[in-house]
Amino acid sequence: MKTKQYEAMIRNNIPKGYPNLVCGWPDPEHGIHWDAYRSDCMSLVDAMQPDDDAPVFKPFKEWCESERDKIPDRNDLGFYTKRCCLCQSFPGDRFAVTAFDDSMEDYDTLAVCNDCLIYIANGETPNYVSD
Repeated sequence: MKTKQYEAMIRNNIPKGYPNLVCGWPDPEHGIHWDAYRSDCMSLVDAMQPDDDAPVFKPFKEWCESERDKIPDRNDLGFYTKRCCLCQSFPGDRFAVTAFDDSMEDYDTLAVCNDCLIYIANGETPNYVSD
């Protein structure tokens, strides 16, 4: 396969209306969002016993950081039984990629192979692609 063919294949498989590819998935896809924070705070309040002092809550940003630290490999999705979203390679290990719209607010999540991840991150084509 030639470089231009590979790049065209990737472009054709990017979800329509979401041209901006970024490695990783946004926090909400991992359960790190305002409602989860609020629920976590409420569980601290619910666990209080009579005469306990009120719990001290972490600020939201600090809570997000600590939640991210709990899952350091969160963008390594492991083995997937489906083909790569971009190059359609056979099932195998997959990595998280997000396709954002032009406003960078709406997004679609993708599971891609290692070759596509490296292409997105560094612009390097796989070894089987030649000029």
